[in-house]
Amino acid sequence: MNDKKYLYMLYKEEKLHSGVYRLLANKENTPKLKKVFYDLADVEKKHTILWGVLVDTKKAKISLLKIKLHTLLFDMIRKVFGTSMAIKFLEYKEDGYHKKLDNISFVFKTKREREIISKIKKDERIRETPLKNSINEYSDVIENIRNITIGMNDGLVEVLAATAGLAAAIKLPILVLVGGVIVALSGTFSMVGAAYLSTEYEKDVRIVQKKSYASPNKSSFYTGISYIIGAIFPLIPFIFGIGGAYGILISVVLTMIVLSTTAALIAIITNVSIKRRVIKTLLISLGATSVTIMLGYFARFVLNISI
Repeated sequence: MNDKKYLYMLYKEEKLHSGVYRLLANKENTPKLKKVFYDLADVEKKHTILWGVLVDTKKAKISLLKIKLHTLLFDMIRKVFGTSMAIKFLEYKEDGYHKKLDNISFVFKTKREREIISKIKKDERIRETPLKNSINEYSDVIENIRNITIGMNDGLVEVLAATAGLAAAIKLPILVLVGGVIVALSGTFSMVGAAYLSTEYEKDVRIVQKKSYASPNKSSFYTGISYIIGAIFPLIPFIFGIGGAYGILISVVLTMIVLSTTAALIAIITNVSIKRRVIKTLLISLGATSVTIMLGYFARFVLNISI
């Protein structure tokens, strides 16, 4: 990619971000949060004006379709996962933008050009970052995102492994379903208790240190709800009476789809590679499932268990 195309791409990203923040502001009902989004949109718009000094904006037009697709994507994320998650996703994309911004010093020759880039970077740090951080105080989801992702992940993996192993050993789908439900319920109670106790201990420590702390009740609630939601997906084929190899296959496919989505969300929140996180999660989960399937077939054919 030549220098001009690279600069045009960076300008277009600022333009898109400004539009997305304005969209979120227009759809937000909380007055303080609405103002934060408008302020972010104004910061990004200011950056596009600065970019206008560096590039010919007439040659870097963004198609209306692209703008609509981006705003539609972020609006969908906002509706499904909440406003804070939409911002986290935008931050994930902007991290790539910042890295690109750091790598374009070779393009600019004049003092004026370097001053403009320095101004954009400074604005990101002084105005934009604090504004984004202020969004988190409005969201219980972001505050408890660790509990949500851990609960969902454990519900998917544990119940998939259990039902796959049972389905390999037992012919009747109803019995696999009963076994899976028992695993799901026991896992939910276990996760809720563990989340409550660990958050309670952390709370006591943070009180002594005079630091803010998470609510044990909220932590256990989000962990339990997300665990039971995750546990439902591996059970779906057996709910509809599909057992054996087909039941296992459908259960694995459904779980992998949801697990990939969960892994992608974790990657966005922790700002790591989505591809790497998804692949690692799927490999570990498939490994655990494969072991239980082999144990199930061992019980069925070697120990002659046939139900």
